[in-house]
Amino acid sequence: MLEMQQKEVVSADVRAYCEERKNLVIEVELPGVERDDIKLKMNNYGFHVTAEGPDFIYEACEFFHDDTTLDGVWAELDGGLLTITVPLRRR
Repeated sequence: MLEMQQKEVVSADVRAYCEERKNLVIEVELPGVERDDIKLKMNNYGFHVTAEGPDFIYEACEFFHDDTTLDGVWAELDGGLLTITVPLRRR
């Protein structure tokens, strides 16, 4: 009888920084993950991402501060690094 082995859920490494006072840039490390295996949910309060790689299921969530807007949010995956760009509100 074949035994199904469940993948371990691990916390993805996340870095966030402000880019030229225009954007909040969030980088999530997802090594070995393909674009179609990423589930990204965003709202006005933050984001939640899950992604299934060959060995692990990655998970991360962060809250945004009040100065962000979802208008113009951009995300891209390059070499296992998911970069999410969230515009800051103009004051």
